[in-house]
Amino acid sequence: MNTEREMGTMSKQLTVLVGMIVVFTVVTSLFIYEWLNPSFQYPEARGGVLDARQWDFAKQGIVPLRGEWEFYENKLLTPLDFDANANGKALEAERRIIRVPGGWGDVSGSGYGAGTYRLRIETNNPDLYSLRGKKIRMSSHIYINGKDLGGNGKPDLSADRFVPSNLPVFDTIRADSGTIDIIIQIASHRYMEGGLVQAPEFGLTEDVLARRDNARLADMIVITTLLVFAIYFAGMFKQWRKEPYLAFFSLFCLSLGLFFSMDNEIVIATLFPAMSFLFFAEDALFPALCVYPFICSLCLSIPGSSKKLGI
Repeated sequence: MNTEREMGTMSKQLTVLVGMIVVFTVVTSLFIYEWLNPSFQYPEARGGVLDARQWDFAKQGIVPLRGEWEFYENKLLTPLDFDANANGKALEAERRIIRVPGGWGDVSGSGYGAGTYRLRIETNNPDLYSLRGKKIRMSSHIYINGKDLGGNGKPDLSADRFVPSNLPVFDTIRADSGTIDIIIQIASHRYMEGGLVQAPEFGLTEDVLARRDNARLADMIVITTLLVFAIYFAGMFKQWRKEPYLAFFSLFCLSLGLFFSMDNEIVIATLFPAMSFLFFAEDALFPALCVYPFICSLCLSIPGSSKKLGI
């Protein structure tokens, strides 16, 4: 009788476990599909210029700044360097065009170094615009229309003076003319290859703010859900110690939750602003690396899985 009850309980646990995995997989797949197949045909940068004069920011929303950006390798330039009366013409010989998003693997070979990105956006309507950037590796300093808007870390040509930080950036500027000039200094001398790995987003300030807040909320929901699952299945394992897959699934959810807290919007930095970037750089990979062995252990520990796999 007890054996039948235990088998019934195990069957319910497996049903819940499989159901959660299916729901998580379906939701993630839908999100990725929507991200890869946007409903709008966004304008793309060509030759360092993005023509958004036919784009209605008020109705059509934010534009990802994909396409061809100007790039100046091994130079950290400011708006004064692009002054036509000063060094502007001299820089033409060092100007090259690279695709964004993308890393520096094809630029410097090693993927490390420093450089300056530049993009000019043509618009029709003066307004309050914002730039939102994620995965600008591994340090940045941003200028828009000649104004110094700061950045993350400290980009430098020297690896000794370089200070890494990969946190998201958010900058706002009032555009009074039809051209918006964006300059981004980037340096990466360790941890990860440099570059604009994810295209920055540009649009009206209220829209960009809403996008950022919604992304943070989505991350918080995913992280909270995974941590609740971790606690729930840890409690289940405490009650039924003969079922190791409960412990492995708890650890899987915990590792995945910690990884998501250090990726994308990096919400853990919002919750703990005093935490150093070195913690993220050195420890963020640990939860990600733990996910795979936990998945393998989980699959092998489910009752009957060894026989089905022929082990």
